[in-house]
Amino acid sequence: MATVGKTARRRARIVDSALAQWISQNAAPLFVEASESVSLQGRALARIIREERDYVSAARLRRLANFEALLLAAGAEPYSALREIERRIQTDISVFAELGQETARELIRQIRDDEEPEAGGTIFLDFELDDYIDRMNLLADSIQEVLEDYLLEHLPYSTSPESVIENAISDAFGTGLVWLTGLIDIVMMRGYRAGERFIFTRYEPELIGWMWYATLDHRTCPSCVALHGQIFPLSEVLIDHPRGRCEPLPVFSDYAGLEGIEPGISWLSRQSEETQRTILGPARYNAWKAGAVDLREYSVIDPHPVYGPIRRAASLKEVLGNDAVSYYEANIQAD
Repeated sequence: MATVGKTARRRARIVDSALAQWISQNAAPLFVEASESVSLQGRALARIIREERDYVSAARLRRLANFEALLLAAGAEPYSALREIERRIQTDISVFAELGQETARELIRQIRDDEEPEAGGTIFLDFELDDYIDRMNLLADSIQEVLEDYLLEHLPYSTSPESVIENAISDAFGTGLVWLTGLIDIVMMRGYRAGERFIFTRYEPELIGWMWYATLDHRTCPSCVALHGQIFPLSEVLIDHPRGRCEPLPVFSDYAGLEGIEPGISWLSRQSEETQRTILGPARYNAWKAGAVDLREYSVIDPHPVYGPIRRAASLKEVLGNDAVSYYEANIQAD
C-alpha cells in the first residue's frame, strides 16, 4: 500500500510539473506578447485623450477611432495567440497521454508481476477536444468585453488615462490567462487520463475498476478528501479540478496492493481541528462536526461555464440551502 500510494503521489507531481512547464513555454509567452500588442494601442489612445486637453466622456470615448482600434486589437490579438496555443495542444496532448501510460504501468508493476498484455487498439480521447477549443476561443471575446467595460467605467473624466488603460489591459489579460491556464490543465489531464485508461483496460477482466487516490494534506480540497479511497468502474473517468493532485489506482479483483488505504473521511476525522478547518473552511467545518452534512455531499460535478464538467467542493449553501446560515461562524459565535 505504502509503495503504490507513494508512486501515485510522485507521478501526480511529475505530471503537474510537466503541465506547469508546458504552460510557461507555450501559453504564457504568447499571451504576454498579445497583451503587449494591445498595450501599444492603449498608449496611442492615452495620447489622443491627453491631446483633447479636457475630460473625455463615455460618449466621446466611444467615438474615438483609437478606442475602437484598441477594442479590435483586444479581440484579435488574443484570438491569434489562442489559435497557436490550440495548435500546440493538438500536437502535444499525445505527450500527456504517454505520461499517463507510464503512470499506469508503474502503478500496476507495484501490484502485479505479470507481463504486460499485448498492445491492442489505439488511445482515444473520451471527450470532444473541439469543445474545449471552442471554450478557448470564447476567451478572446471575454477579454475584449472585460477591457471595454473597465475602460467605460474608469476612463471617462480620469486624470490619468495611461494608468487606467494599463490597469484595464492588465486586468483583462490577467483574468484571461487564469482561465486559459485552467482550461489547458483540464484538457491535458483528460489526455493523461486517456493514456492511463488505455493501459488499465488491457488487464480486463482481472482489473475491475480504479480507486480515487488523493494527496492528503492541508491543501487537499473537501471534494478530493471525500472521494479518496472510493472505487469506480473503468467506464468512469477521474475528472478533477485544475491543479488537482489525484490519481486513479488500478483495482484488481483480489484488491491486491490496496490493503490499508484509509478512506479520506476517516483520515480527516483523525486530523487536528486546525487542519480540518483549513480544508473545509469555517461553515462547512461547523456543519460537518454537527453531523448536519456527510462529507461526500461536499463533492459535486459542476458544469463549469469555462472549464466544462469538473469535480469541485460544494458550498454549504449548495448542500443545505437556507439552513446553511446557522453554521456560519458569526452565528455560531453569537449563540
